[in-house]
Amino acid sequence: MSDGFHFRSITFPPDGSVLSGLDLVIGSTESVALFGPNGAGKSSLLRIVAGTAPGSHPLAEVAYLPQKPYMFRGTVQSNLVLGLSPDNSDIARRLAGELSVDHILGRSANEISVGEAQRIGLARTLASSAPLVLLDEPIAPINTASRRTTVDVIRQRTENRALLWATHSLDAVTGLADRLLVIDEGVIIRDGTVAEVVGNPGSGRVEEIIGEG
Repeated sequence: MSDGFHFRSITFPPDGSVLSGLDLVIGSTESVALFGPNGAGKSSLLRIVAGTAPGSHPLAEVAYLPQKPYMFRGTVQSNLVLGLSPDNSDIARRLAGELSVDHILGRSANEISVGEAQRIGLARTLASSAPLVLLDEPIAPINTASRRTTVDVIRQRTENRALLWATHSLDAVTGLADRLLVIDEGVIIRDGTVAEVVGNPGSGRVEEIIGEG
């Protein structure tokens, strides 16, 4: 949708114990980071939007990378292009090169590291042409030496579409997010640019969460 995405009254599960009546607006080319402690509801929110949570359905056309990408039996190459069109498969192979995992494409998928699986999943997700990209902790298992390149690839591949992503890394937020949503116990408690939120947390709880990043 050209004017962005507006998700209203997101509640999960039905009793609202994880997310309760949450509203979310994302611009069509905006990068929005979900920042908060473990168990805050970040992953649940992404799963609801993607339609992978129990009883949910996709709220938009999305490309979704879960926190722990699943590798199916077969080669890394077959996992990389799974579900992609021929053109998007070519993009995925190029991105695998940019993310320095093209040399493992011929291996069995059960032989690669967690960080390598994350980059393969990321290449596949970013190769999609979906207008909204959802990434759950996209750099968490990736080694420090590869993180800057990974952030750069994400930025380049999402500059003309919307990105909603979960992270606990303030460094990644600074390099990639247009907007920062601090989430705690299923509620958005601060919303603003990175500079606004970091410079003026607005509450002791937000300051505490930011300080942990």
